[in-house]
Amino acid sequence: MKKSSIYAGIGFGLFCLGYMLINEQILVQAILYRAAASDYHSALIAFTAMALQATALLIGLIVLPNRLFWLIVILIGISAVTNLIFSQILNDIVDLPKFDWLLTESRHAKNAAGQFLMPAAIGLAKTLLALGLFVTCRELFRLCLRGQSRLLDSQHANVSAILLIVFPSFAFGLSVPGAIAAERNIYNFAYEKLTIPSLPQRRAVAISAPNINKSIEKIIWIIDESVG
Repeated sequence: MKKSSIYAGIGFGLFCLGYMLINEQILVQAILYRAAASDYHSALIAFTAMALQATALLIGLIVLPNRLFWLIVILIGISAVTNLIFSQILNDIVDLPKFDWLLTESRHAKNAAGQFLMPAAIGLAKTLLALGLFVTCRELFRLCLRGQSRLLDSQHANVSAILLIVFPSFAFGLSVPGAIAAERNIYNFAYEKLTIPSLPQRRAVAISAPNINKSIEKIIWIIDESVG
């Protein structure tokens, strides 16, 4: 029992490190900066949202079977590395306007690759480190729950874990307040980008050349006598 508790404690600590690593800029700007500005309400909402997303992810990492686990790890990595590389280059977080800008500027990625190679390498290294911490966390928690194999491998547990991981994304899609974590925000922004309604068609406006003789009625001369 004592050994299992130690494994669980270490696993939880590793998960927290990995989660803070991929969400560093979001945690700083959405929580610490808001609290420093005495906006405790926004800071509390952001902290609650991040805590709930972290809890959902932790449960999913522990419960999901191997194939789904590695699928989730790959999806986390894609979203996280985008956030981390962006934050390494611009020291900022990704939001919907910046995501739209990223898509627009992606055509210049080859030309800018040499200039941003080091920040991209650092962002990739942080992502791989965080994913490694998540994998180790899963192994340690599964060692603790070795006697609960029926619960972990049950279909109900797997379905519940999937729903738990996906639910926050749907909630944010319904305009629930709070910071969207780095492991999922890219997919939320991509969905919003794809579902933005196109601009309505405007009726053609007939423009005729003005009749100069009728349009000019008066000519006003303004003389500034203050100069000279």
